[in-house]
Amino acid sequence: VSVRIYKILASGGFLMSTPWKDLEKTFKVDRDIVIFNNETELQGKINFYLNNEDKRNDIRMNGYKKVAQYLPKRWAKKIINYCK
Repeated sequence: VSVRIYKILASGGFLMSTPWKDLEKTFKVDRDIVIFNNETELQGKINFYLNNEDKRNDIRMNGYKKVAQYLPKRWAKKIINYCK
């Protein structure tokens, strides 16, 4: 997985992407991120989520929560606790 995906989600961004190998091992589609397979599907989903702010925000926040454990302060705390 590209580090850009984590950066987008960690900043509270709403992510739409094409699928990648083993996506489901880390993220839940339509819960943490939105996946599209072609331009027509992308356009439909753009229109849908622009008109459904609550659903867009739910997905955006789920994505943030999914990667929050990797934010620098939380990661540092895990390392410190491990070293103790």
